[in-house]
Amino acid sequence: MIKHLILSAVLMAIFMNLLAGEKIYVGTASNEGIYLIDLNVDTGKLKMVYQCKDIKRSSFLTIDMKNSRLYSLGMEKKISVVRAYSIGKDGHLTLMNDIKSNSRGACHITLSPKGNAVVVANYGFGKVMVASLDKGGKLVGEPRYHSHDQYTIAKKTKRQNKPHAHNAYNSPDGQYVYVSDLGLDKILIYKYDKTGNKIVAHDRPFVQMAQGAGPRHLTFHPTKPFSYVINELDSTVVLMDYFKSGELKIKQTITTLPKSWIGKNSCADIHVHPNGKFLYGSNRGHNSIVIFKINVSTGILTLVGHQYVGGDWPRNFSINPSGKYLLVANQRTNNIVAFTINVETGILKPTGFEIIIPAPQCLKFLSGYGLKGKK
Repeated sequence: MIKHLILSAVLMAIFMNLLAGEKIYVGTASNEGIYLIDLNVDTGKLKMVYQCKDIKRSSFLTIDMKNSRLYSLGMEKKISVVRAYSIGKDGHLTLMNDIKSNSRGACHITLSPKGNAVVVANYGFGKVMVASLDKGGKLVGEPRYHSHDQYTIAKKTKRQNKPHAHNAYNSPDGQYVYVSDLGLDKILIYKYDKTGNKIVAHDRPFVQMAQGAGPRHLTFHPTKPFSYVINELDSTVVLMDYFKSGELKIKQTITTLPKSWIGKNSCADIHVHPNGKFLYGSNRGHNSIVIFKINVSTGILTLVGHQYVGGDWPRNFSINPSGKYLLVANQRTNNIVAFTINVETGILKPTGFEIIIPAPQCLKFLSGYGLKGKK
């Protein structure tokens, strides 16, 4: 009887521990693979759960929430590789298969809206790769490449010597995918065909950014027809009106830095808060998260302030689904730091908790697999 009670208590403790928080997959620039960590949604404490070591430089990740699959970029013998994993009930990853790119430098991956392809932005190659998925989620067929070589390069900075596709992001209606090209100072616009696993250039194939801007990542407002792009090279955020035709029209440009800053800076990531009231962007160099208030009628941004990230080189950050926490991945100091978000002011406050992971580059919250706990 006593053994039975002890066993029951142990099982209950394990069960309650699984429900203690939300799980996040972490891609890295190291050779240590993909990590799974836990965020305690009551305290903000971070805890290691699992490590998948079978891929080097896992960098960016994307998750198929509906079918419990994860797709990761990686590196094998200096060639970029895309890997498909199934996600177990415990969050552990099982490799299904992989495909190699014909180059190095893949830096961002996104799932097509129909879930039957992945779209990869290749910085070093300067092209966009589309790879089909079968019904089981495996990568199939030959990848298709879309070159940006036909466009005039910016030539404004040393890094703009050729096309550098940096990000691929789907439109809210799932009809279009937008690719930020740092080398061209352009946002390239592609349209999905009827199959959903092929893309073609839009009739108006790009939006021109300012010379030397270096567009990096892009996002959309959760409820309004606004899009925001963060420019890596000139440290600005650009607001664009988004139209059902797929077109984007520039409306505002605003700096991510304080007026007093005189050092070097390189912007990286950008996200809108789930409540649609605030926009956040990461500054590498200034080592801060910039906070903007969004006018929900016009999309116009007003600076709220800056929050020190508790480390060096905030490559990526993510906001949990409830909008209570923001996690920052500091690549050079090998730490992920948790902040609480004031949903009325947008201001960030350190929780006092962080976790050490080598060269974190990408944070993806896991939802809908029985691993998501109370909020």
